[in-house]
Amino acid sequence: MKSISKRQFSLAESLTSTASPGHYRVALLVSTLLTLIALVILPYARQAVAHVPAFLPAYATLTIFADLLTAYLLFGQFMSTRTLALGVLAATYYFSGLAVIPYILTFPAVFSPTGLFHANEQTAIWLFVCWHTGFPSGILAYLLVDKRYGTKHISPRTARTLLLIFVTAIPMLVLLCAFVAVDSSHLLPLLIQHNIFTPLFTLGFGLVGGMIPAIAFLILARRFRRLTIMQIWLGVTTLATFLDVMLTLYANGRYTVGWYFARTNSLWTSIFVLSALLYQVNRLYAELAQQTIELDTQNIELEKRHKRQKDVVSVVGHEFRGALISMGGFSEVMRDTECSPAEVKEYANYINEDALRITRLINDMLDLDLMEAGRIELHMESIDLNTLIEERAIRARLAITHPIHLSLDATVPHIEGDADKLAQVVTNLLNNASKYSPDGGTIVVGSEQLDGFFHFYVEDHGIGISPEKLQEIFDPYSRVASDTTRKISGAGLGLSIVREIIGLHGGKVWVESHLGEGSIFHVLLPFSVNASPVPKKMPEKNRLATRIM
Repeated sequence: MKSISKRQFSLAESLTSTASPGHYRVALLVSTLLTLIALVILPYARQAVAHVPAFLPAYATLTIFADLLTAYLLFGQFMSTRTLALGVLAATYYFSGLAVIPYILTFPAVFSPTGLFHANEQTAIWLFVCWHTGFPSGILAYLLVDKRYGTKHISPRTARTLLLIFVTAIPMLVLLCAFVAVDSSHLLPLLIQHNIFTPLFTLGFGLVGGMIPAIAFLILARRFRRLTIMQIWLGVTTLATFLDVMLTLYANGRYTVGWYFARTNSLWTSIFVLSALLYQVNRLYAELAQQTIELDTQNIELEKRHKRQKDVVSVVGHEFRGALISMGGFSEVMRDTECSPAEVKEYANYINEDALRITRLINDMLDLDLMEAGRIELHMESIDLNTLIEERAIRARLAITHPIHLSLDATVPHIEGDADKLAQVVTNLLNNASKYSPDGGTIVVGSEQLDGFFHFYVEDHGIGISPEKLQEIFDPYSRVASDTTRKISGAGLGLSIVREIIGLHGGKVWVESHLGEGSIFHVLLPFSVNASPVPKKMPEKNRLATRIM
């Protein structure tokens, strides 16, 4: 049975695996586009445009959603893998998502003329500074922690403690920044006047806010050939953050072309890593679904094997036990009683018949196992199949009481095949027709050329087969259960061997039957090994319906 390759269904392991050339190409393409668009926008960056009231709430909502969803996914992977770097990165996106909330609530002319909570013109821009220095600082901290600790795992208790610290301390940090920006704004230096940035914001924040993402980007660039999937998209994120800060500074004020585009860049910084996460989640779920299908297939195969093993124990055990009891009984009689020479000969003949029956059963089991494993070799030669059928019929007449009528088409040409294996097919079909025709009746064997193939059939007038059992009878150790068949010996291997041999010849075997009317087993074979095999969906000729009519 085909084994399923071991796969890791961990999002963290997927994201921390080495980036493929495809990831590099996509990341470089996105980075190039962001840079080119920024360069195109640059000459128009200071051009004032209309104030769009719906822009900031929409931008903030999308950013909050993307950052918090990213943080949620990363925190989940942090608790799963217990790698410190992932915890730091998750905390970074958690901070970014929360920092947007007071920023947008206190932004002038969004929810109130000066912003909520008695904010003034300086509040939102100071919160912007906290947000845009904290986020790239968090990415820089992630890179340093990843370099220091790599994939080392912390203890579950430490991971739970850190998670608790992250989810409580970061909201408190954001609240502290918001409190200072609102309540102590009169003590803070001016960063904006009448929507125009002051030199302190342009130079001071520009130096810090631009330097941190630039350092993070350079660290990633030094590892360019050894980046993970997560890191390559963090590289795009740091580039977008750097362009966001630079365009904001160059625009020198709000509601300009550069300012609007910088806000769009800020949104992209939230979306890039989230997109990478969701892409990997979808890919992992696709792999998981594929493995589930493979496992279901294997489960079906295992159930079939289990059923087959039970059938082997049941059917073969029954056959062996019956033969051994018979052999033991006759040998005891020969040992314990005075038998005449005629009686000894008769009992020895019975013992010999049972021994031959066991031998045939063992040979059939071994042959079927070799055929199913594909380890049997056919000895192909030109065969007059009609002559072979005649020879098998003559031998069968010596062993069975049923009359055999041959209806062979003498004009059918020879075929290429294994004579011994095809003789076994004919013998098995004749024996099957005889065993399941307990009330007698003529067995008809016919041949013809049908649609470019050699077609022969074996027809009996026996007990027949119910429609739901027609496919099962070709399975190993399968027998039609009824009051009549319980009295018929056999392990249910003959038709399985027929199917395997015909399959090895590129042919097809099928049966048509009605209860109480008998059965017809059809075999269709190509004339040569180089000919096309019999199509699996080739229409099956129905002779039984014609006979019944």
